[in-house]
Formats: sequence, C-alpha cells, structure tokens
Amino acid sequence: MAVQTIATSATANLTSNGFSYSGYTFSGWNTATNGSGTAYANGASFTMGTSSVTLYAQWVANTNTITFNANGGTGTMANQTIATNASASLTANAFTYAGYTFAGWNTRANGSGTTYANSASYTMGTASVVLYAQWTANLNTITFNANGGTGTMANQTIATNASASLTANAFTYSGYTFAGWNTQANGSGTTYINGASYTIGTASVVLFAQWINQSTGSASISTPQVYTVTISGPTWLYYGNSYTFTESYTGTAVGYQWYLNGIAISGATTGLYYVLTPTTSTVPYGTNILMLVVTDANGIAYTASQTFTVTY
Repeated sequence: MAVQTIATSATANLTSNGFSYSGYTFSGWNTATNGSGTAYANGASFTMGTSSVTLYAQWVANTNTITFNANGGTGTMANQTIATNASASLTANAFTYAGYTFAGWNTRANGSGTTYANSASYTMGTASVVLYAQWTANLNTITFNANGGTGTMANQTIATNASASLTANAFTYSGYTFAGWNTQANGSGTTYINGASYTIGTASVVLFAQWINQSTGSASISTPQVYTVTISGPTWLYYGNSYTFTESYTGTAVGYQWYLNGIAISGATTGLYYVLTPTTSTVPYGTNILMLVVTDANGIAYTASQTFTVTY
C-alpha cells in the first residue's frame, strides 16, 4: 500500500486496506503491532498529529473445517472447525467398516498423504481439509470340518476380501471319496473343489468336507436303511434338442446337485429329473457323463451317473 500524506491537524479517510493474509480476515488498523494501541476501522476518518505514524493491519484467524470421509466405511461424523494455525485434538472416529479395523486418518484416500492417529493433535493450516479414514483388513479364519471323516486340518487365515488357495484336504473317510468343500454340511450351500481359490468375506467361515460313497449306488445309513440312486435317460443326444433324465432313490434326501463331466451345473439342485438341451457352447461333442449327487440328512453323499453321446 502506498504511503498516505495528511497535513498536521487535518482529517481524511484512511486509504482502504489492500493487504491480504491467507487464512485470516482483515479487522482494521492499530497504532501498535499487537493491537494494544488506538484502533481504526477500514476507511475510517483519521486526524493527523504533529508527526508521521505507522498503522499496523490487524488480522482475525478464519475458522476452517475438517470434513471426515468414511472411505468405504459407514456411519456419520460431524465436521470439526479449527481456526487458522490453531491446534486441537481430532474428533474420535465414529465410522465402522465390516471386516476392517480403523487405522487412523490420512489427507489422501489411498493413504499416501499425511497420517494422523485417532484423536491426534491437529494444527490447522490456512484452508479447510478432508481427512480420510484408513482401514486394515481383519484376518478371518476358515475352519475345516471333517463332516464324518477323520484326521486333522489347521485353520486357514485370509484377510477380509482377499483370495487364497484353500488348504488341500487332509481328512479321510473309510469307504468314501472326498468330493470337495461346501458351506453347508449337507452340501446345499456353495461348493469348492479341493485347492480352489477362495475369496473370504467379512467374517470367519466353516467349510464342510463332502464325501461320495465309493460303491456308487447303495449304502447303509444310520436309520438304518439302504439308499439307492439311479439315473435313466437317452444315450444319444443331438444339438438343439431337449432331453429329460430321470432319477429315483430310496431314503430321505435333503440335497441334490447335478454335474456335467464332473462340473456342478448352476441351479441344478432339485431331484426327480433334469432337462438337458445340449449346445455347442455348453456340451462337448462326443461322450459325456451326467451325474447326480444326493445328500442325506447325515451329510453323506450318494451318486449315480449316465453316459451319453452328443452328435450333430
């Protein structure tokens, strides 16, 4: 700002303020730096004394805002206000994130900025800021259940939403063949083959071993009763036509799963019959095997299969 000249004992309006101070608001002039002298408003009338004077700009710190971002979590937190260059403890975290533990705040969502612990002292700069919650994935446990078999398997730990190959099966069951894992003991849940890639959710899980009776057809169960499964259907199929395969069983079934060439058919989880419409993209040309696995109330599986040939 240019120097302003006024004659001794004369009066004039002070030149309007032209200074700025990032993070602060101009609040007037004072004859002392620390504001302890005579104060004058912006553009106020000033009567000159007998000598030159210096007027010092006075500044009031702005109130800036901290916005807390859940960064994937849930919940609400009110904004926190702190004056420019002042310090205060950050509001304690109130966000949650299923399967994760709060690990502090950061000025960047990806954690590459400045980090602050929960409730840490924070010195405000000259502008409002956003602090992003940082989360550490919990380690969740997969417990392997022998489901009638014998042996031991250690639990497997995988971080929330991470993937890993399942520990290879180490259980055995006399007279039965291991057929993979399932989220339900009776095989009615989600199936995973031995050593399959598994993506954990937000909590620990139990996977139950699934077993196929090696005699493929009959076995005594605890009722006691004999459980027999059979499949009947055509042996020659043509692309584009629909064919019905029927099944029969004795005993009390609680779960069904049809397989084509050893792979579970999505949605084919009911008994009595299965309608197959072969296409070049779903059923290979030549010899194929349709299999049905029936699970009883004890979680024991029984199977039957039908071989057929597909041609044009």
